Amino acid sequence: MTGGMQGSLQGSLVLHYFTPDESVFTGMQHFVGTLDNKQGGFTCVSQGQYKDKVVTCEWRILPGSGTGQLVNIVGSGGYTTGHQQSVAYQLDYQLSPM
Repeated sequence: MTGGMQGSLQGSLVLHYFTPDESVFTGMQHFVGTLDNKQGGFTCVSQGQYKDKVVTCEWRILPGSGTGQLVNIVGSGGYTTGHQQSVAYQLDYQLSPM
């Protein structure tokens, strides 16, 4: 991931195919790196679909999963993409006071 986020992302997804061209998925991903110059990590829960050659995904940050300078992070986001190698994402987040 690059942009306001730099680091690595590891995760797993479970997919259900209705047809070869239509599916839904859910999963969890763990990010470690920097977010707007703050070092740490967090876990997201995601769900989405693949339909008409487009992937749409929404995620939310799992409360209590933040580490380091991101320890009190909350938020959500997502993306929509076709078959591009680079994906523009949206992440709206807040860091609650400790």
